[in-house]
Amino acid sequence: WQLFDLEKDPMEETNLANKHPKVVSQIATKYEAWKRTLAPLAKIPQIVSTKPIIPKGHGWARPNNQSQKAAK
Repeated sequence: WQLFDLEKDPMEETNLANKHPKVVSQIATKYEAWKRTLAPLAKIPQIVSTKPIIPKGHGWARPNNQSQKAAK
């Protein structure tokens, strides 16, 4: 853990964790309590195929006969 006085050290150059172990312990305890409230991580899905699907055509579809009749 790291601890900084952001008013006196806005660039976070001096770690004060060793000088304030009680504060670090309190932060760690609160962090662990918060972490226990999180939902478990889901499994990462596996990639089924490594070949990309390349669409055929130019992105426009020709209307079928039914939609042509409905448009008239």
